[in-house]
Amino acid sequence: MPARKRGRRAKSPDVRLRTVVLSGLTGLAGLMLAPAAGIADSQVRLGPAAGSPGTAVALDGTGFPASRPVRVGLAGHRARLVRASRTGTYHARVTVPARRRGWVTIVSRSGGARVVSSYFATGAAATPLVVEFASRHGRLRVASQELVPGATLRLRGIGFAQRQRLRIAWVGVRSAVTSDRRGRFGAAIIVPSVAPGSWPFRLVGRGVKIAFRLDVHAPAPAPAPAPAPAPPAASAAAPGAARCGRALAHGRDVGHRHV
Repeated sequence: MPARKRGRRAKSPDVRLRTVVLSGLTGLAGLMLAPAAGIADSQVRLGPAAGSPGTAVALDGTGFPASRPVRVGLAGHRARLVRASRTGTYHARVTVPARRRGWVTIVSRSGGARVVSSYFATGAAATPLVVEFASRHGRLRVASQELVPGATLRLRGIGFAQRQRLRIAWVGVRSAVTSDRRGRFGAAIIVPSVAPGSWPFRLVGRGVKIAFRLDVHAPAPAPAPAPAPAPPAASAAAPGAARCGRALAHGRDVGHRHV
């Protein structure tokens, strides 16, 4: 009786090939369905985004590769290195050159994430304050004085795709805008009557997601009414006039005597 073969039966080459191909396709599908958050949602807040040359500006990034170095600097200048936190955020400060005028480009880069911010250098400080929120697919510039109910929030989009439709959502306001052939748009929102607080703002479109929070403040109290003017003080009457008045009250003429 022939000896029974020991061990597991070897798989045929075709079975091994099908297993390897299936495994590779599964891994590729996982990469497409779950892209790196740092590459998909990188965003940088620049404030202020306009003003005089020589201004120190703050950059706050989100959605960058976690715990990785981020290069931040002016275009054409040596960048400085900062490290993103475990949640992919970073903070940096950059000083705009004192002799620059016009647009100044600031680049934040880490791995495959690259976000371009723009500061507009003018001869004087910008009024109202301008803050920019930049993503990999466009920049949104926000300009407003203190946001209170009834104030106007002005928005300016730059660097988006041509004729791109975008949706805005903030404090119950829903609206849609479409960029022009240069990838720009403008919009204005009247702040509704809402409770004071920090309200989330979203600008979304195909491949675009810019999200941040804007603070709505309580309106200033109405000025107190002016106090009513005090009545004029009565002047003291002269003694002679007082006697004359008493005499007239009794029907006598104090200037002449009866003969």
